Amino acid sequence: NLEYWTHLLSTRALINRIDTLAYESGGRILSPSMSSEISLESVRVSQIGVTTADRDWDFGLSTLEQKLRQAVEFGFTEDEIKKQLTALENELQLSVETAGDSSSATLANRVMNAVDSGYVIASPQTDLSIFYELRDQLTVKSINEAFRKRWASQPPRLYLTERSNAPGLEKTLLETYAESQQTKVTPYVEKAATEFAYQNFGKPGKAKLIGTSKYGHILRYRFDNGVMLNIKQTDFEKSVVYISARVGKGLMALTQEQSALINLYNVGMSTGGLKAHDINDLKRIFAGTTMGLEATVETNAFVLKQAVKNEDALNQLRVFAALMIDGGYREQGKSFTLQMLSNYLETYQESPEEVQAVN
Repeated sequence: NLEYWTHLLSTRALINRIDTLAYESGGRILSPSMSSEISLESVRVSQIGVTTADRDWDFGLSTLEQKLRQAVEFGFTEDEIKKQLTALENELQLSVETAGDSSSATLANRVMNAVDSGYVIASPQTDLSIFYELRDQLTVKSINEAFRKRWASQPPRLYLTERSNAPGLEKTLLETYAESQQTKVTPYVEKAATEFAYQNFGKPGKAKLIGTSKYGHILRYRFDNGVMLNIKQTDFEKSVVYISARVGKGLMALTQEQSALINLYNVGMSTGGLKAHDINDLKRIFAGTTMGLEATVETNAFVLKQAVKNEDALNQLRVFAALMIDGGYREQGKSFTLQMLSNYLETYQESPEEVQAVN
């Protein structure tokens, strides 16, 4: 129904605001989350939360209070909602194209989550059709009104998980919240997107066809500079391109002393952005696209991969190339990554599933 979509879009818009601040804070706040569900088939429970650095919860609480109040008082802008509508439409279209890739486990989890939440499970095509039916009703006005109704109708309950259990913690929590409420908030102003700096990578090289694989009929090309290109065109997912770039020798090239850098690379390479653009700049430049910035270390290569719509493929390749030759290596990205890893290592033993995943 309309309420579901207005809530989804406003949630995405607010999470985007907090996400931007998370990177700027260097890891002082992490993992912003929002949810709104019917509990026990009788009452709606709406929650917003963040993880913070150890003993820095007051910053996280103040951030949540002020960002939520800012959105309630001034709403979301026309540009914010337009970007979220475009991004959501692209994601729904991509889901339709890639629906056949879902594993049995993924489908089973979707069914169980739907049962637990009381939702009716629908196919990606149905979701896209409903979105198009309601698109004209998803206006800035309707979204802001629905957001205020859901998030400003009742005073909040505050929950804090903090390992020190210091004396007077509850009093300090309430005082911190009250103090934050006295801070004046102003309308949200998003920085303007700049032009992507990496458009030209020098004189284009020529690729020579060197063969076709017997298995899968994959076309293999080699450029003048030695770069290899493998292409497999199929009749499946006609609007989607799966891109995978492999560079170097991965884990095999690392020394024992460098092994600790693996986890830092898997998160920090992306959060460090590019020299010309930090991660928030890239999000603004490519808002509404299906592009991503995933960089990981595998056994025999440093790997970048993403599934994108056809029209995003060229820019995705440009971003991957820029990351490999002109990575940002920002201190901000390093701090964010170290804090995230620290939080994970301190809490992963809280459930058998997480311990099993690590081991």
